[in-house]
Amino acid sequence: MRFSGKDDIARAWDELARLGVDAVLIWPDSSVFLGEHAQQALRVRLPAISHSSWFATRHGGLLSYGSIGRVSMCGRGARYVNQILRGRPLAELPVEELYEAALVVNLDTAERIGVTLPSALIERADRLIRPGERTLAPTADAHLPAAR
Repeated sequence: MRFSGKDDIARAWDELARLGVDAVLIWPDSSVFLGEHAQQALRVRLPAISHSSWFATRHGGLLSYGSIGRVSMCGRGARYVNQILRGRPLAELPVEELYEAALVVNLDTAERIGVTLPSALIERADRLIRPGERTLAPTADAHLPAAR
């Protein structure tokens, strides 16, 4: 589903609901709108997943599987930039996977949209957000605890 800017997101979610889709994957290129996507998914009661842990932990989305620790990833990237600026040839830089992933399940949102999640999914979660649990503010930048 395409949308053009924040003002068009509600229309896109209305169309997804009208089409009767089962679930929605939020593409990484729309991550600037994670909060808006989470609100609209809740409004139209559609399960949604995003690559960013912020979707579930800070914005109230149902599921996230993907990047955690933006600070860690940025720090690793900064080391690459430092080496390049000091003259190290690109061909000599090691290939490094700059990715740490976690599965976050927001049970509060599941309850609010009326979705029953499989127990196997809940058991595999790196983090569960339980009904009534307060999550971090959208501007916070911290690693996720592995608490269940």
